[in-house]
Amino acid sequence: MTAKYEHLLDLSAGGMGSVAIAVRRDGRFLRLYAIKHLLPALRDDDTAKAMFLEEGRLAGLLHHPNVVGVTDVGEDADGPYLVMDYVESISARDLIGHARKTGIPLAVSLICRIGAQVAQGLAAAHELTAHDGTPLRLVHRDVSPHNILLGFDGVTRLADFGIARAAGRDHRTSTGILKGKLGYMAPEMLQFREPTAQTDLFSLGVVLYELLTLSRLYGGRDDAERARRIVHEAPPDIGDERVDVPPELQALLLQLLAKDPALRPPSARLVAEALEVCAVDLATEEGSLDLANYLSMAFSEPRAKRRDQVQRALEAAPRREATRRPWPWILGAAVVLLVAGGAWALARPAQEVEEAPSDPVATEIRLHLTSTPDHAVVIANDTRIAPLRTPGEMTIPEGVTSLELRFEAEGYQTHRETIVPDQDGRVHVRLVPVAHAAETPMQADRPRRRRRTNKTRPAMRPTPPTEMTGFELFDG
Repeated sequence: MTAKYEHLLDLSAGGMGSVAIAVRRDGRFLRLYAIKHLLPALRDDDTAKAMFLEEGRLAGLLHHPNVVGVTDVGEDADGPYLVMDYVESISARDLIGHARKTGIPLAVSLICRIGAQVAQGLAAAHELTAHDGTPLRLVHRDVSPHNILLGFDGVTRLADFGIARAAGRDHRTSTGILKGKLGYMAPEMLQFREPTAQTDLFSLGVVLYELLTLSRLYGGRDDAERARRIVHEAPPDIGDERVDVPPELQALLLQLLAKDPALRPPSARLVAEALEVCAVDLATEEGSLDLANYLSMAFSEPRAKRRDQVQRALEAAPRREATRRPWPWILGAAVVLLVAGGAWALARPAQEVEEAPSDPVATEIRLHLTSTPDHAVVIANDTRIAPLRTPGEMTIPEGVTSLELRFEAEGYQTHRETIVPDQDGRVHVRLVPVAHAAETPMQADRPRRRRRTNKTRPAMRPTPPTEMTGFELFDG
């Protein structure tokens, strides 16, 4: 690449990537970019690299005001990178957290406008074609408050196409593990059926319900129970929670949350139109409420802090350029002003963190560890984490971005598992008896690298005949 990008601010690291702000200067020309780079712990993971680059490829094809687009993608000495414009924004998750903290429900008309713009972004993805005009039938598969960015310019954008699926591409990993956040998965995803545009519409329905009620629809720590409710529990009636939701919106939500995809709206574009009509009708009763003005008032302090940080970094950048090598990696994402957590699971500096939105977000990660056989000793490379025996629960302190777990049992080979802990979950390993070591040389004492993602295994699926039965992780 010929363009020069100067590093300004490291923001944080999420499940797969680290994000920072960079600037490009050319004379009086100055432009900010968001930089997204695959985490070092995942750079040797071919699956993680493929997903990361696929995100860039798919997002790069999308050109729509309600989608965070990628302007460049590639790989250099520091690994894969994506490049996107810097956008001042917060996530829908932040918005829910702020409303919960203040105790003031969000206006229904505002929620309708947010939902309409997300639906417009989904429509652009679902209708996307390749350069030769071939329909890609893209399904996002991870529509959640974390991936909905609300810009201070009043525009809502859909982000993170890291697990999106185009037509003809398998939606499972090689071990049959689902990808996505469990609490927002459509029933057909949990049943390993083909995802469609209606799969994203179910997730959008869950998000709209949570914006209206300020609480999780399918929350909790019992993953099996959450999955059961998603598949079998009748859709809730939003009218039981808020009396100011008009009948048209109540009916639309019931459609979006239908268990059968055939009963959901036929397209995201029709959903966008219906939500826009609701917003216009409600504006006459609630008054016109502009998203940009609302965000400017509600999030003025964190916005000012971030702007001040960027300005100070811009002023300091020329003075430190001589001692800091020019930034060789250019990656990107529409960067958010993180207020209570944030898009792509990025955290602000500790002094800026506010009360968590929706379900309380713990500062510690809990992993439930099991093994075959039981009573294996598990040792972490982080000295702050005490060893335990399986089955057991390990608490990972805040700030640990990569962790190697070592499973040991008498008569069995040592097993190592490298993870990126960003949310609660479970790990299960099957240890190989020492007597079988010569028969399974490829399964010897070697590190196993797993990408941190939300996934679940159907109960009817047989356990693969390897030392690993799966690495299952779910959102909180």
